[in-house]
Amino acid sequence: MNKIYYENLNDAIERNKPNISKTKRTL
Repeated sequence: MNKIYYENLNDAIERNKPNISKTKRTL
């Protein structure tokens, strides 16, 4: 289950790469 979760999370991160710096600032 965790593997699938991390794979989906990684996929979402890949799709949102242009927004990563923005996300890191908010976190």
